[in-house]
Amino acid sequence: ATNATYTATETATTYYRCIVTCTNGGASSTSPALQVALQLYYHCYCASYSTTTEDTKIDSVHLGAIKTGSDPALCESYTDYTGGSSAMLTPGQPNILHIVIGSCTGEAYEAYVAVYIDYNHNSSFTDASELVYSYGPIYTLNGIPDTTFFVPLTALSGHTGMRVVLDDGDQVPTSGGTYTS
Repeated sequence: ATNATYTATETATTYYRCIVTCTNGGASSTSPALQVALQLYYHCYCASYSTTTEDTKIDSVHLGAIKTGSDPALCESYTDYTGGSSAMLTPGQPNILHIVIGSCTGEAYEAYVAVYIDYNHNSSFTDASELVYSYGPIYTLNGIPDTTFFVPLTALSGHTGMRVVLDDGDQVPTSGGTYTS
């Protein structure tokens, strides 16, 4: 590049150097190599969070060895379990998903839940097969029935992301962006 800035899209960890050339004499100097590491795809998902800590919330999610949850009395707008336990899901085999919801106020509001899994490891949950489960309207606390889903035979193996979104409202929440609960 010959400009003051350089923008690139990386597909692998890359080393960069900067060569600075003086305009009034042509002398130049080269910087030491700088390694820019590529983030693993499951650290690159778009943001998704509630704008409030009020109303209906997810208390826990159970899927195979994944048993996440927070104190039911704690009112939070977002919880990230990326570094937590993982579950081995076998393509073509049944998987039971259990979601418990609560409320910071003790009241239930109309809500919808959606569960997304990034089966193709492309750092998004927007492919049609990646909406694994949706349910609503939910009018009672702990009103989400367990579900059984099957991982597609085309799913890539290895770690991937799963996102569970609960939104007070009148439609299934999307996988990214902000919402009210």
